[in-house]
Amino acid sequence: MKETTDENSETFLTIRKLPDLPPEIKTAIKENKLAIFVGAGVSRILGCDSWEQLANNLVEVCFSVNNGDSRLINFKTKERLQNIRDSKELVTICHQLLKQSGNESLFEKQMKKSLCFKQEIPEQKNIYKSLSKINALFLTTNADTLIDSAFPQRGIIYKEADFSMETLDRNKLYHLHGSIKDTETLVFTASQYIQRYNDLTFTSFLKTIFEKYHVLFIGYGLSEFEVLDFLLKKSEPYTGKHFTLEPFFKGEEQFRNLRALYYKDLNIQMIDYSIDENGYKQLHDVIKFWVDQQYSLTEYLPTAASQIDDAIHFFSTEKVDSTLRIIKSNLELERYFIGELCKSEKALNWLEYLDQEGSFSPEKYPKPIKDNNDKFSVPFWPYLKLLFHISKEIHTLKPENKLYTYKKVNSILNSIVELQMKNRKKEITSLSQNSEFQNPNVDSVIMEIWTELPIEYFTFNSIEFISSAFDTAFSTILVESMIAKKIFPFLIKHKSKDLVLALLKVILQPKYERNHSDDDELEGLLEEYDLNETLSKNSDNIISLCKIEVAKIVIGIINKILKKDSVQFNIVSIPTIEEHEQKTSPDKYQSQLVTLLTKTLELEPSKKVREIVKQLLVSKYEILRRIVFHIINYHYKEFKDIFWNLEKSPLETTYIHEIYELLKKNCQNFSAGELETITTWIEEIGARDELKDLDSNSEKNAYYKKEWFGALLRCENLKVKELHQKYNSINDTPIKHPGFHRWLYGAGILKEKNPIEKHEFLKKSNLEKIEFINNYTPNNEVNYDDFIRETLSIDEFVASSPERFIREGLTPFLKINIKYQIDLLRGLKYAHQNNKWLDWGEILDFIVKLISGNRFWQKELNADSVQEIASLLETGLNSEKKSISNEYLPMVEMILVSIFEEFKEEKFEQSAYKDPSLFILNTGIGRLLIASLELSLRKSKERKNKTWGTIKQIFDNRLKSNSQRTSTSIIILEFFQDFHFLDSEWLEIKLKDILKSSWELAMKTLLSNGGVLYKFLYDILKNGGHYASAINYNFESWSQKEHFISHLLLGYDADFEEFSDADSLLIQLIREGNTESISIIIKTVTRLSEHSNFKIEKVKLLWKKLIELEKSSSDLISWINLFPEIDADLLDLVVSSISNNDNTGIIYDIKLPTLKTSAQKSPVITSEFLYVITKNIGYWDWEKKDGDLYQILETLYKKKQTDKANLICNLYLQAGYHFLRPLYEKYNQPQS
Repeated sequence: MKETTDENSETFLTIRKLPDLPPEIKTAIKENKLAIFVGAGVSRILGCDSWEQLANNLVEVCFSVNNGDSRLINFKTKERLQNIRDSKELVTICHQLLKQSGNESLFEKQMKKSLCFKQEIPEQKNIYKSLSKINALFLTTNADTLIDSAFPQRGIIYKEADFSMETLDRNKLYHLHGSIKDTETLVFTASQYIQRYNDLTFTSFLKTIFEKYHVLFIGYGLSEFEVLDFLLKKSEPYTGKHFTLEPFFKGEEQFRNLRALYYKDLNIQMIDYSIDENGYKQLHDVIKFWVDQQYSLTEYLPTAASQIDDAIHFFSTEKVDSTLRIIKSNLELERYFIGELCKSEKALNWLEYLDQEGSFSPEKYPKPIKDNNDKFSVPFWPYLKLLFHISKEIHTLKPENKLYTYKKVNSILNSIVELQMKNRKKEITSLSQNSEFQNPNVDSVIMEIWTELPIEYFTFNSIEFISSAFDTAFSTILVESMIAKKIFPFLIKHKSKDLVLALLKVILQPKYERNHSDDDELEGLLEEYDLNETLSKNSDNIISLCKIEVAKIVIGIINKILKKDSVQFNIVSIPTIEEHEQKTSPDKYQSQLVTLLTKTLELEPSKKVREIVKQLLVSKYEILRRIVFHIINYHYKEFKDIFWNLEKSPLETTYIHEIYELLKKNCQNFSAGELETITTWIEEIGARDELKDLDSNSEKNAYYKKEWFGALLRCENLKVKELHQKYNSINDTPIKHPGFHRWLYGAGILKEKNPIEKHEFLKKSNLEKIEFINNYTPNNEVNYDDFIRETLSIDEFVASSPERFIREGLTPFLKINIKYQIDLLRGLKYAHQNNKWLDWGEILDFIVKLISGNRFWQKELNADSVQEIASLLETGLNSEKKSISNEYLPMVEMILVSIFEEFKEEKFEQSAYKDPSLFILNTGIGRLLIASLELSLRKSKERKNKTWGTIKQIFDNRLKSNSQRTSTSIIILEFFQDFHFLDSEWLEIKLKDILKSSWELAMKTLLSNGGVLYKFLYDILKNGGHYASAINYNFESWSQKEHFISHLLLGYDADFEEFSDADSLLIQLIREGNTESISIIIKTVTRLSEHSNFKIEKVKLLWKKLIELEKSSSDLISWINLFPEIDADLLDLVVSSISNNDNTGIIYDIKLPTLKTSAQKSPVITSEFLYVITKNIGYWDWEKKDGDLYQILETLYKKKQTDKANLICNLYLQAGYHFLRPLYEKYNQPQS
């Protein structure tokens, strides 16, 4: 501890924010010999009144009470009482006053108010939750109950008779002065204090604790020590020490030392801590710091986990209290306990004890949690999942125990459901969608538990609860899945018809009935997939059990929907009633309702269905009539009389399909009279709107009647045949889809098909090919049956067999349409790319003739032609094999120059394109400029000199033209390396000009080459100040900024600059860079190191510089992966990088294999590195036993790094990861 010296040369120990846990207390923790006394100062941090405040409040109560015609005390008396400094005296006086006046209840009311009775404290702010994690015997002189939640409820002692050494239990909490939850036990008046501390049993109980334990006092003032000091002095001398934790301000060292003298007289050592920054709440930080030290420096966590294992697998009632004490104080150990118990077959042993502890209390139903971004997460309730596991095991019990346990579990569920329904009914009036009472994840587990209980426990209240689970904005997928997989099968198994129907009504209703939405799209309460899962798995059994009642429910829902919106269930959404290829969305809510109704009417005996069929047949809603016609068709023998007794024709009032199928399937069984009736119906019908594309009413009528008579042809009736022929003679248009007046074509990508097979086209002579092309008439119609459009495209023919075109000469192809000439050029390019033989003399001759005619330049597609010519030449010039030979290079140059002279390139506005470079590279002028560059490179390489005069002149002229400058500049920028090869001096001049006139375009393009850096380019950009300007430039995207930073990093790696340089660009970037810039530096160094040989020593130097310039980040730790092993320098860098960062949870970007080598070579450094990382960054949570981390730690144990390895294992245990526990136990076995 650091020392300071004051002006009188006295030496004082500095008061620290976080004092270390004293060694004696560490030892006491290990040996179970620590006792903690908790005073009022701890509860005051959580908002309880001090005894002084309580006393003054009671005086105010006495002043406010009327005693007949006057107050209980007057103002003068109140003032005198409030000047009394002894709180016990004041409390005693007020109690007597109120008791004598018959107002003792006011005393109790004020006591409860001052002592925060039943106040809820968030766990992260609850100092008692932290304090209880210390392995100690706990005693408190506080009467409040704030500390109680951290202890087993059955182990909270506050009655005088229970204070006995014979029953002393470290797992219990002792309220030495009673508890506010039983005011009869309270010790608050002078007489009660005297009585309590003169009781021999009580004082013996305390003296024994002082004599056998290290005692730590927390939250005590001097006045409270007055009660205990005589006991401390009377206790037998203890070889250990007692301690008190006391707050001070820095600079109060002398006063601190004087206070220490008083405690020394009581045989107490004082531990001080600074409250300058956080005030008295700093005590909570000290406690949390000590808890961390306990976990990391002692065997508490692995020992506690082992005790949990033992209590689960070798259960006895004696182990219950100690286990409950452990899990009450540590959330991760509680989760471990629940997880292990859920795997065990002995979970039933714990039901009663956990219920007594309130583990299943309705108040613990987890509410949705809102984060800082106003987003909600929906937590699970681990204890409820445990209850489900328990409920599955009940059947193994003896009959008498089984019934009791079923009742117990049902009672727990009922209490949860009852409170939830009460709360939800309050909320449902406003339909608050993010209701704090809605947790579908928990609701699904409640539903699952019901399925493990006897059926009599599942009631209509259960259905109401399930229904309420949907009144939420959160995902109900688990609830929906539970309905499908568990609830319906459970109810069906027990033949609970009424409950099945009730649940069916819930799941089939439209969503708008819950959220009162006016959305246009009709949706069901369940998601379509889940509704389909529910019905596909259960509908047969539901119909078998509930029969015609299912149909009545569905009909009621459909009627209700159609009453609200009559356009629903139209032929677009329901093209057919039966399963059919046209039914493209069978999972849609409307379709599933129709399917369920249809299925019910199909499966039920026809006698029960008959009345429903009659009713629906006269429905004003077409969908219901269509279903009826389908059912009549399905049960034709039983229902045909209903059909033939119709008073009027249904042919023009109901969509055709279902009636058409009815006639088609059953016409062979029609009587002569029935055939006459249907013939009359057909003859009476008028034209339909669906036939608008036909010319006259007579033709429309004929088409429609022919279709209907077509349905009857199978009956072999002569009159039907004659009428069919009659109408076909009037309109012989084929009926592609009989029974459908709307046919939905298959969705998909439109495919193109050549009108001629490849082998047929290739076997033709060139003249025959040309004749076929010129005679071909394009047909733009789409065959929607298979989504194919006929299109002639010859490029694939040319690409596969270019010799079939070239050997007879290409000149005749000058007479075909320019579209097919483009195909020809493209096909030749593809052929060359595929290493096919080409006669370049013939091809170049064809191109010369093509561009020589006026016809070529007058066509709209000449830009496309130029692009294909240039692309073909570019491909032929830069290929290593079968390229254009040297003798043809002058001819190529002549073609390119001619095109430049004649080609009128499209107007280009740079601002119109997000990526102008990409646009230019894929235009005719772009490909032409690239082909010209390829020609120049080819000539320079072949002739061993770099002459490119003609092409160079073209580029110079274009750069002088306002309309051509941008496109030309883009090609120079994109291919600057090639231009540098041709003419470095020319390139330098042009780059400087382009940077001056088009800085943003130039920098964006030049920087895009982020993997390689050329010294000449680096010098141009640095010396011209362009890099410096880019440091503060607002780049459009992350990638552009990354390209820029890559340039600077590559320059740094290549020694183009040093940090010591006055104009170091990287130093400027780091100094002026924000968090994003630093993040890009970190990621880019990683990328460059992984894909190139970025120097390791450069990485380390850059890391040091980032720390030196205070631009450190915990993300820098990922650079560890770039080094073959860890050394002392790297460890220092790691420590410096994370010194200001909190633990963030899970480690994703530090690879463990690197550490395996380091653990062997440098175990001390590796162990320290792992500890620092785990303590400050997080955990490798995907690791497991025998994984990399396990092996590394085992190596460290073997290399005698036991202390650090233990710390790391404890940190993992503290976070709830138990895969390292076997390793810890292996290397920490007690010495025999």
